[in-house]
Amino acid sequence: MPGPTAALRAAFVLASALAATAPAQADYAPFQGYVEMPHALAPMIMGNLATEHLKHLNERRAQGALAAAPAEATMAPPAGAPVGPHALAATFPPERRAQLEQAFTTALQQYHQLEARFAIPRNDVAGAMAAYIAGSYMAYRNVDLPDGDFRTLVGQMRGVLSDSPAFRGSTALQRREIYEQLAIVGMLMATSHEAFKRGQATPDAAANFRRTGKSNLETLLKTDADRVSVSGHGLEIR
Repeated sequence: MPGPTAALRAAFVLASALAATAPAQADYAPFQGYVEMPHALAPMIMGNLATEHLKHLNERRAQGALAAAPAEATMAPPAGAPVGPHALAATFPPERRAQLEQAFTTALQQYHQLEARFAIPRNDVAGAMAAYIAGSYMAYRNVDLPDGDFRTLVGQMRGVLSDSPAFRGSTALQRREIYEQLAIVGMLMATSHEAFKRGQATPDAAANFRRTGKSNLETLLKTDADRVSVSGHGLEIR
């Protein structure tokens, strides 16, 4: 079964753009730390759910005792011009920001195509978080994720976020920043995974990319990436 990366193949031009925007093809360190956004709400939310709470939610869902959360519960408010590309680019040296902001804007546009393919409502933070986890997991494990597993992950993240007092109390700006930045990183990771599968990287670049996937997972989930698995059961932490 094709994974969510299959939906990105048409947008493979982004992988070529990354070669131009990254400092060097063998240096993918800039992917690290993208989730360290001005309002770092997502790591706080997931860090609090990374162990017993997530396990409890999964058990309740398996027993049929956890109703599926509606997409409306995890939406970021509609906005005009995106804020995420500029916020991410601002963390880089000034001479690179304009070029990177364009690459991040492209990544966000391509993520909207992913939303359409998987019938994820535009501005759903749960979808963006699932893309971030899926992209980082594929990078670290060097695997593809089947479509069904990704859909399960999206639904699971809706449950996680809608169950979180921190998320329910978040501001419109916080949700918008989380949505866009997680979506951008998830798309960059997934698209770059495709590039590496095609042999478009040196061994050092592949190793750096894998470390970035590990760092992304650990930044968000606050646990060792080796404990993380994503399957038809969703995200599980052993």
